[in-house]
Amino acid sequence: LSGGIDSTLVAKIANDLKTNLVSYTVGFESKALDETERANKIANKIKLKNNTSVFNNEDLINELNRHVYAFDEPFADSTSMGTLLVNKEAGKKITVALSGDGGDESFFGYNHFIWLKLFLKVEFIPKCIRNLLSQLILKYAEFSNKPSFFNIGKILGGSREDLMQNILEKIIE
Repeated sequence: LSGGIDSTLVAKIANDLKTNLVSYTVGFESKALDETERANKIANKIKLKNNTSVFNNEDLINELNRHVYAFDEPFADSTSMGTLLVNKEAGKKITVALSGDGGDESFFGYNHFIWLKLFLKVEFIPKCIRNLLSQLILKYAEFSNKPSFFNIGKILGGSREDLMQNILEKIIE
């Protein structure tokens, strides 16, 4: 249970169908990566016993060889280490687990799909005007240090093909 929409939905539906289920959450020392607080709040709200394990940087380094071996081919999934760790912890007590993995890909949950919607709304504007707006917005983003404006500027100045290529690259990262 990460506390995100996908794992929360899976946990809620499963818990409604069968009582006394348990969930597992991995946390990290780094607060930027740690989702245990949100996961525990959700577990409490849906009356689910949540087991939490927190890992530090040394734990992650120690798991790296196992990670490479487990996945056996190069791929880029930023959640793979967390998935491996939660499976290791849960596997000590259970043999079957449900996951919310794949929900964002299936239901367009990532920000880059929002950018696609935006582009489709402005695509009718002539490219020369979009390029001018793009340059202005990119300059503003540079001086204001606002990354979201940088994305908007890139989208306005690009083509549909550029945007689709960018989204494809983000999906396979």
